[in-house]
Amino acid sequence: MVRTRTVKPQPTDLCRIMAKHGSDKSPLWTGKRKSHDYTVLYDELFSKWREDAITVVECGVHTGASLGGWKEYFYKVRLYGLDIDLSRCRESMQWLCVPLDQTNAEQAKRTMRFIGSPVECQIIVDDGLHNPSGAIPFFTEAFPYLAKDGYYVVEDVKPKHLEATVAGMKASHPEARITVHDRRYPGSKYDNILIIATHESN
Repeated sequence: MVRTRTVKPQPTDLCRIMAKHGSDKSPLWTGKRKSHDYTVLYDELFSKWREDAITVVECGVHTGASLGGWKEYFYKVRLYGLDIDLSRCRESMQWLCVPLDQTNAEQAKRTMRFIGSPVECQIIVDDGLHNPSGAIPFFTEAFPYLAKDGYYVVEDVKPKHLEATVAGMKASHPEARITVHDRRYPGSKYDNILIIATHESN
């Protein structure tokens, strides 16, 4: 658990890239709502792969803003966006968007089999429903496709859903190492909380 902080973090290269593409993952984003600051931590965790051929999967892509950010940040990325409603997503030859209802475990299983076999995913981001009914079925089916040194991230975890989401993830994959990152600071969003799952060997 990372304790609640008292100061706003310093921006990173990924913060600037995501803000440019219109993603609220960055503290530099200037949309109508408050932003998150996930890109500060992501830059620390993911920068080692910037020049590598990796696979990134994001569930809950909305307009595709963060897909654009991932594409610019990683030079050789194989990128997939999943969402139940792709009508708002900016389709691009640079990534593939796939329809997915993340509450449907069977659909999630088929989707991940399509994406992740035989390729492992270095990064899987759940920016979808932000509640246990969506997070747990998708994690159950997607985590087995995470690379041994990869990161599975659940974003925007509301405090009221935190305990149930962690419990459900642990129940579905007891072998996973699950950590909670409470990134709230004065003035930040109330759901500026991440759950990160990795393999025990990572």
